[in-house]
Amino acid sequence: MDKLSFLGDVYVPEFFESEVSLEHFIFNLEAPVTTDLTNPAIHKINLHIERFENIHDTFKRNPLAVCLSNNHIFDYGDSGFNRTTDILDKAQIEYFGAGLNGSHFNNPFVFTFSNSKKIGVLGFCCKSTHPSKGKNATVATIEFERIANAIEELKSSVDFVVLNLHWGDEEIAIPKPLDVIMARKLVDCGANLILGHHAHVIQSYEKYKGVRIYYGIGNCIFPDFDVQSKFDGDRFTTRSRKVQARRNKRSIMVHLYEDFSVHHEFLKFESGVLAYDKSLKLRFQFLTMSTRVYNTFKFFESRKAKIIGVLQNPRKLSFGSMLNFLKGK
Repeated sequence: MDKLSFLGDVYVPEFFESEVSLEHFIFNLEAPVTTDLTNPAIHKINLHIERFENIHDTFKRNPLAVCLSNNHIFDYGDSGFNRTTDILDKAQIEYFGAGLNGSHFNNPFVFTFSNSKKIGVLGFCCKSTHPSKGKNATVATIEFERIANAIEELKSSVDFVVLNLHWGDEEIAIPKPLDVIMARKLVDCGANLILGHHAHVIQSYEKYKGVRIYYGIGNCIFPDFDVQSKFDGDRFTTRSRKVQARRNKRSIMVHLYEDFSVHHEFLKFESGVLAYDKSLKLRFQFLTMSTRVYNTFKFFESRKAKIIGVLQNPRKLSFGSMLNFLKGK
């Protein structure tokens, strides 16, 4: 049976191995593909991919499309974004979720199954993730009316609507209460499948009125990194380093079949190899509508993540970081 597969965040600064069988697939491209680093966004962890071939060589084929609606696609400004879209156009890879307002940010991407059923895919990014933007082009931001209108318009020409939403707090395994409210309202507007990314960990999953909502499908491929960061308009002021924890190396691959059934598998990225993870299950399905409960959970989760980060990378330990930790920052 024909199927369309959705992967999480992908950042491939080099070639990696993959044991995962893929045919038609889409992922969130978490960095521009460019060698032009002359126009970095300010006050960011600036990611980029130098070789487009890293994508093709890792997955053994090109993706059908990529979501560009994220907080890193403009990390090297208009030049980095334009270079990325030029490369994608040349490789005949579709993209959506970022671009000019007049072109609806290149939304939607439409895919037709062999049985003639049409799938429409939309991408949007939450302002809380602090997306960079170009002088003219930008990401499509998450605004309820904007997404509701896009769903309504798309419903007239496709049979199934998929939302890719870049949102949530990094390293936190449950969605924000406002994200839960938003996702359910968008299902009421006609969304048939919702896929979240940005948290870099797997988040909770639920079925609402029969529609699957994956609040965060995690990092598909996101290796350790050490990159120049925090450009102040004149120079980079620091380097940002991260050693990925185990949970940053687990993700969900969601399959949409031509009969509109939805299934998922788990993946792991270890030692430079993307592979299936048969041991993982979606056990933790906690959702809360209470901001107080969420903030309490977030506090302890972020403290845990910082402790793990220091243990894995002792160079991060400084008097300032210790003081911020004690202050709960």
